[in-house]
Amino acid sequence: MLRRVKAHSADGARVSSAGVAETQHLIHAVKTGGLAGGPDGGVQGAIDEAREFQNKASFYLDYVYSENSYGFHAPAYIQRILADSLDASRKGQLVLSGVDVTTLEPSDISAENEKKSEERGA
Repeated sequence: MLRRVKAHSADGARVSSAGVAETQHLIHAVKTGGLAGGPDGGVQGAIDEAREFQNKASFYLDYVYSENSYGFHAPAYIQRILADSLDASRKGQLVLSGVDVTTLEPSDISAENEKKSEERGA
């Protein structure tokens, strides 16, 4: 049992570290003015869109850290939240590199989460 707990904690920490790193890269890109201009609003429009993605990614990470169990009781749920954070961070990075935000499709995980939410009637 102790081995399972240690393995689970290590997995959660590894994924959590990846989420933090991606969010930090996005925050740095937003602060420094991004990488390229967006297709519609120019550089400022891209920065504004990326900031929205950064806020979403940060919210998910804050939730995971404030929950404080790193998914011990619900590992799949925490992994899903962290995946959503990574997804938002990467979308923000893409927006800053000049990709039109309307062309970004939801990830398979996000699409699955949305489907489950609709099924529950949320």
